[in-house]
Amino acid sequence: MKQFTYTKWIVAALAISLFCCSCAKDKDGDATTRSKKPTAEITSDEPSSDTQTWFSTPSDQSDDLADPDNQVENLSNKENQGCDSGALGTANMSNGGFATGDDQNLYYVTYISKERISIVKEDRSSGTKTPVYTTAPKDETIVDSLNVVGDTLYFRENQSEKESFILVKLNLKDDSIEVLNDAEIASFTVYKDHLYYAENNDLVRTDLDGKNKTVLYSSEHSVVPSKIAYCFTDNKIFFATTGESEKDGFFFGKLCSMDPDGNNRKEIPIDADVCNSEVFMSDGEMLYFYGNSEKDGMGIYSCRLDGSELTKGDISTPRSMNFIAGRYVMATDAEIFLKKDSTGYELIESGNIRWAKIVIVGNDLYYYNYDAKDENSVPVMTRTSILGGKTEKLEL
Repeated sequence: MKQFTYTKWIVAALAISLFCCSCAKDKDGDATTRSKKPTAEITSDEPSSDTQTWFSTPSDQSDDLADPDNQVENLSNKENQGCDSGALGTANMSNGGFATGDDQNLYYVTYISKERISIVKEDRSSGTKTPVYTTAPKDETIVDSLNVVGDTLYFRENQSEKESFILVKLNLKDDSIEVLNDAEIASFTVYKDHLYYAENNDLVRTDLDGKNKTVLYSSEHSVVPSKIAYCFTDNKIFFATTGESEKDGFFFGKLCSMDPDGNNRKEIPIDADVCNSEVFMSDGEMLYFYGNSEKDGMGIYSCRLDGSELTKGDISTPRSMNFIAGRYVMATDAEIFLKKDSTGYELIESGNIRWAKIVIVGNDLYYYNYDAKDENSVPVMTRTSILGGKTEKLEL
């Protein structure tokens, strides 16, 4: 890995140009069981509170950039320490969830062709790779939101209609498959002993078998994307209401919180509206989201969990970020950086990073590499370590 030392201005510019916002539009159904076509302790991405990040000056102050010397956590004593192998990045759901794992196995998505995708299980000790699920051929195939719970792997897969997804439960012992739902499903994750996902503009919770569905939040607006921005932190769900306002094709709502069972819902007072996009995450102390305010316009904002210290970044074109065990990783569509101490950022990887999305499992970063100049190129799942080492292309 190469070490880069930047001036404070460049360091600040990198930190606030780290997100991308997509508000594109991503029925209740009984669970059905079907046989698998031949091909072969609950983890959560809730953040820990030991991660700190820095942004720019609060929106009610001057426009000068924040001083990273005063705000960036000194990670020099953590640089060579490994994470728990089953730990997951706090923003994995926001970044697509195309990889996950536990202490024994890794699971990730690979493209066989533009029309077919496999989910691969990799044994951590032996390195043996086994496809556990392969899609039927179809245009614009999507498989994402991988969540492993004991001997069960959950994920979602798109149907022929782009907005329609099935929610799949795969038994890793006998390879049996159960379709838990078929609807406009987005933003799927597992938290403790429940499934959470957005369905037709509602945020719902079910048991791990897909039963006992409870609507935690129901949108009053139907002509909006089915995706609902939310995350878990401090044993709360933080989320954005849908379709309160619209600007330049983006839908905005109010910042709210509630208990995981939907109780004690309340609006968090901030002077900005929140977009229902993938840029909605927390490091345990701060929330990060794409927002809009009368004073500062659209862009990436941050605030504390109680809504205080509202801050707007100085660049309105966001990319992405992720967190794990006190480490902060940011990505553009060409580079991935690890936050160091006040000296700047360490370049981990460069290339064509599809959607600038990064998923973290243990010490490893996963992202799609692709040939931006070739519209027929197939994305290649790529893995590299936060701690250094070779970069692997995970192809079957």
